[in-house]
Amino acid sequence: MRYILGFMFLIVVVSCKSNREEGEFYFQQGDYEEAIYYFDKAVRLDPNDWTLKYDLARCYEENEEYQKAIDLYNTCSSMTKPNIEIYQGRARCYMNSGDTESAIMDFTNALNLNKNKFYPRYMRAQCYLKEFEYYKAYSDINLCIKADPRHVNAYYHRAIARAQFGDRHGALSDLNFVIRKKPNFGQAYYNRGVVYQRMQKFRSAVDDFDTSIKYRHQPVDLFIRRGLSLYELGKTEDACANFSMLANYDKKKATELKRKYCI
Repeated sequence: MRYILGFMFLIVVVSCKSNREEGEFYFQQGDYEEAIYYFDKAVRLDPNDWTLKYDLARCYEENEEYQKAIDLYNTCSSMTKPNIEIYQGRARCYMNSGDTESAIMDFTNALNLNKNKFYPRYMRAQCYLKEFEYYKAYSDINLCIKADPRHVNAYYHRAIARAQFGDRHGALSDLNFVIRKKPNFGQAYYNRGVVYQRMQKFRSAVDDFDTSIKYRHQPVDLFIRRGLSLYELGKTEDACANFSMLANYDKKKATELKRKYCI
């Protein structure tokens, strides 16, 4: 009987290992549905292994099934001691589902375990930006840049924070650095154009808005800002042509602007 039980245990262990390996394979391939299938089988065979539930949570997260992932991260958290990876995974799910306050709490929990960890601080800064907590975002990003001065996107997000609390020269300096390092980054040109517009450097603003369009970053707000900048340069005809382009995205706003500046 003892040998039979030992043999059955061996079968369960081998089967669980096989399912985990299959799940890991499909996860690496980006086939999250198949990965979920195999990790779920592994969890059913060994429900006391929290690492399997963590792997399953990661699959749901990548598959954008955030609530299922959160539920599993919660379960993992209850099964083991405080864990940075669990906090970060759950925080990402909160962030992607729009609950930035909960995301900030979990990124903070991760930092409480390791205050020098770059990733949770950088992600928390992005959450602060979404919550309009610009000084807090700026503080976090400064520490990130100190830890990794080559992280170009950190300079980009610091520029956003600086622009929002009125440090336009600082924002401009950061965006110039970003564009030097990533000359095809359309969103950086757009944001630098916004800073130039606020500084009443309308020619430079228009140039950056044009470049942003060239690199396929063209939010509706860009056409509004470019039109208003052209108008300030005395190019009313070009401004009105720009507002006509805006009509493809926001007809009501385009009509409003044309009535004000073009008639």
